[in-house]
Amino acid sequence: MEPEEQLEIFNRIDENQWELLAIYHSHLQGPSQPSTTDIAEAMYPEVVNLIWARLNGKWDCRGYRINKDRVKQVPIYLLEDDRS
Repeated sequence: MEPEEQLEIFNRIDENQWELLAIYHSHLQGPSQPSTTDIAEAMYPEVVNLIWARLNGKWDCRGYRINKDRVKQVPIYLLEDDRS
């Protein structure tokens, strides 16, 4: 995300009193764990970092809280919506 675009989004979050819950990105060639770059650049310890990775031809998603050099995996639960 470009810096100007990121600032615009964060301003919109503040204006609407929304809460940032997660940030996601992909590792196209794996792994599904945070890289050293992910850990070094993590700036929001209160949000979940979702990492999508393509492993053996299938997509996998895992969530992590990253606070400085501490990485903790958090469970992800998918809920189905019966309204469709």
